[in-house]
Amino acid sequence: MTKMKKITSLRQAGVFLILFMIIAGCGTAKKRGPDPREFLDPGSQYAIHTWWHWLDNAITRKGITADLEAMKRAGISAATILNVSLHGERDLGVEPVLFNTPGWFGMFRWALEEADRLGITIGVHNCDGWSTSGGPWITPEQSMKICVWSKSHVSGPGTVEVRLPEPKSNYGFYRDIAILAFPSVQEEDPFAASSPEISVNGAPAGNPFSMIPVAGPAAIDMILPEPARVSKLAIHPRKDFQWGSMRDISFTVKLQVADGGSGYRTLVESESREINQTAIIPFPEVTADRFRVLIGNYRDSERFNPFGISELELLPGEGLPAYHTEIPSHLEKTATTKADPLRGMFISGKPEARSVDPARVTDLTSRFGKDGVLRWDVPEGDWTILRIGYTTTGVMNGPSTRAGRGLECDKMDTSALNAHFRAFPEKLAETAAEFTGNTFEYLFIDSWECKYQNWTKDFPDEFERLRGYSILPWLPVISGEVVGNTEETERFLQDFRATIAELIEHHYYEHYNDLCHRLGVKSHAEVIYGGTGYPPLDVLGTNRYMDVPMFEFWAGFDQESGLVTYGPVRRVESDMPMYASALYGKQIVPAEAYTGYANYSETPWDLKLYGDRAFCMGVNQMVLHSYVHQPGERKPGITLGGFGQTFNRHNPWWRYASQWFDYHRRIQYLLQEGTVQADLLCFMGDRFYDPWSRRWEQDLPPGFGIQKCNLDVLRRAKVKNGKIVLDNGMEY
Repeated sequence: MTKMKKITSLRQAGVFLILFMIIAGCGTAKKRGPDPREFLDPGSQYAIHTWWHWLDNAITRKGITADLEAMKRAGISAATILNVSLHGERDLGVEPVLFNTPGWFGMFRWALEEADRLGITIGVHNCDGWSTSGGPWITPEQSMKICVWSKSHVSGPGTVEVRLPEPKSNYGFYRDIAILAFPSVQEEDPFAASSPEISVNGAPAGNPFSMIPVAGPAAIDMILPEPARVSKLAIHPRKDFQWGSMRDISFTVKLQVADGGSGYRTLVESESREINQTAIIPFPEVTADRFRVLIGNYRDSERFNPFGISELELLPGEGLPAYHTEIPSHLEKTATTKADPLRGMFISGKPEARSVDPARVTDLTSRFGKDGVLRWDVPEGDWTILRIGYTTTGVMNGPSTRAGRGLECDKMDTSALNAHFRAFPEKLAETAAEFTGNTFEYLFIDSWECKYQNWTKDFPDEFERLRGYSILPWLPVISGEVVGNTEETERFLQDFRATIAELIEHHYYEHYNDLCHRLGVKSHAEVIYGGTGYPPLDVLGTNRYMDVPMFEFWAGFDQESGLVTYGPVRRVESDMPMYASALYGKQIVPAEAYTGYANYSETPWDLKLYGDRAFCMGVNQMVLHSYVHQPGERKPGITLGGFGQTFNRHNPWWRYASQWFDYHRRIQYLLQEGTVQADLLCFMGDRFYDPWSRRWEQDLPPGFGIQKCNLDVLRRAKVKNGKIVLDNGMEY
């Protein structure tokens, strides 16, 4: 690459600061470089890899042998086993082999013996499915956790004995964190206090804070204990995650009131695209005790992630809903909900927001009995009682077979990951025996697809250790309160997310790497998601703990023709694993390659441009997605449906694929023996999101490239002889 002027970019706390530095030299420490003679026929260590999906329990010894021999002939040198279910475990014509049974481990052992004979190395995904780390052995106590709460109101002075409602929980699992009291900043919600009956299509739905699933037209009936005068509907549409834009969701809301014996009449009708925030819909004041909310015209691009209504209240003119917050994007900032769009998320709330004085937050946990009753001498004034605790998120690994499906392990608790390893990865190593560390080379974590987690049982201690102050007086922020003022609340929320990020980084990914090494295998992982749209995570820093950091890229698909169709781009953009590999000295950067829609219409000619673009991004090891295990000779064979191309021995052009794979091998040799060059060193800031750098990359002049860095790297950088020198030898 032609050397150019070197530019360093810094950004701190959302402020952009550009430092232009014209210096000589750029790159990493010197390597031996490629050899023209070796380029003609690089060794097998530079050959293409593949994922090897074992689908819906349909596994045979003959199929394993035939698959591996076909891989060998094509020039594939490594295969990663992922045991998944995509077709409902229907009969695929062979005796089913259930995951994590002696029969399954027997197939795994056979695969190792055959791979060893052929000179192919094997990796295995660390659990059933392709996300993320879980199984039936994980108890709710060991699973991913999320904060939940309930609020009550008391007045003093005087002694009270009040039963505090237990917050909504999943799988019957709930643990208290604390019982806190603080002077009320808003009046008690009269609708919630009246304990109305709520049902969906005639079925009981619990309390107003329960999420009512909506997958189509829904009628939600509300019966009040006595008639109330109301003029506003508060409704909170809820969807915690969606791969696409939250703006893809739309629906209509119609509020009706019972009119004596004449049925229901409509008070107001509204169309909404607002999601994960409470909308207030006014209507002409009415006094009644029976209402109906009709949810209709529901549109969504991703119906496999549940959508519902998590708040539904009828209020008088000045009333506020029970969940009311003046913190913009509150749920997103507490790491429970995808942020979409990012703009405006980090703008503080109104300066005049009503706030809780942290010095007046009182810990009443010791006065809360096992019978669920709080006994307290209430000081003068109106007080809010916050019962805050945690439950399991209920997220399970997937797409897994029934035998392997269970809760995801707690990503902030090393003991939970230990339990997971004992239940499956350790059995792999025991079965592999002498093949462990050679033919059985690595354990794999696919991309994070287990949504959100914002609590673990030791979180208060970890927060104080990492942030230097107690989380206790700030816990009301989790329920939507402003504590101190908006600026202090935003700083706490940043500390809250930073603690989550560090615990996931070290207690999950770093510990995972340690556990792999104890078994004698390497760690491979796709650590590619972070920021506000995903769990907060320093993606660059976390990749340092993976022996082999991975990326993924997709081949485009034209909906009308049903064919793979290449879409040109203005310039190539890299992603976190590529940047991390340069920062932390990782030579190999694989990518889950050519992911798309398995329809047997794609050819190497259709896919090649996507591969070339990935090579330009910094990928230097392709991992085909995917070779699906073929248990027999029935054609066209088994595929991944809409989740991967058809790289397998039943594909008509498979016998001719070796030349294309040799092309990959030569390019991968050059790239793996090359050095990383960049023109602009870019500090990403400390908020774990990156909405701006892709735009900057697009706006750079042709020929300029970015190397992103994080606070960890920046702290260890030095200025020497007029150059910025990173501790890995890179100079700018």
